[in-house]
Amino acid sequence: MRKTLAFLLGLLGGLLIYLITAMIFLATGTVPPWFAALIVVLGALVCSTIMLKGTQWPMQVLARGSVIGGVLWVFMIPATTVLAAKGAAHVVDSNGSGAEQAGALIGSGLIALMGVGLSVTMIAICVVTYVIARLMLRATGKKPRRRR
Repeated sequence: MRKTLAFLLGLLGGLLIYLITAMIFLATGTVPPWFAALIVVLGALVCSTIMLKGTQWPMQVLARGSVIGGVLWVFMIPATTVLAAKGAAHVVDSNGSGAEQAGALIGSGLIALMGVGLSVTMIAICVVTYVIARLMLRATGKKPRRRR
């Protein structure tokens, strides 16, 4: 159960790492597409390894996974704003009318606002998940064994 949970949470972590990378680097076309799959696989491997190291119960894996997820969602905030800024810069640099440029700026601002709002909401969900997992560990009396 521990390994399955770590694999699933690691896969979600790898997907978030891919999304962050795609928003910042892949939109420019400078990175080859096969690199995206490599990012997901390596991100999932790293996240799963971090979550499994030294754990004995699935709730410990869930607590670590929620912390990693919260950190990744923090990194998603600048990624969404960079993506929105790229969209606005593309329209503003073209020879469009003032209305087109104003619409692009307003739209990119709304996209950035929605991305930040989603990220903050997901961070709050990760914090609540962490608290619930730790409280369940405490309620069941499961404490990690000390290494000697």
